[in-house]
Amino acid sequence: MVYLAANIPKLGESHLGQCMAFAASMGVEISPVFDVKDGVATFVGSEDVLFNDFPADTKGKLRAVLKPQSVMTLTTPLTAAAHETIPGWYLVCTQDNNFVASFQEYLASVPGAMMEVRRTN
Repeated sequence: MVYLAANIPKLGESHLGQCMAFAASMGVEISPVFDVKDGVATFVGSEDVLFNDFPADTKGKLRAVLKPQSVMTLTTPLTAAAHETIPGWYLVCTQDNNFVASFQEYLASVPGAMMEVRRTN
């Protein structure tokens, strides 16, 4: 499996829980990028959070096709983990505007993960 600037929660943790715990450990606040209503999360962050290396016209086209998602995708604890049984590679994207490189390196070091880590721009 190949992970590119991806969140890999530990067993029993959720995507959002892991992000918040890392931010707290670093003493930083996470700016909200989702508007949550009735259990549905809609991305409201800057286009540069997700599409920072695309031309301006492409950013707008990509943002236009983003769809709302259930809050459960962000808050449900992980109950199984492929990274514990399938070897993987994690590519730390140093210019990613969503997950800073230090967070990506933390994610790639999940206990039990069979992971080789590389860095790129």
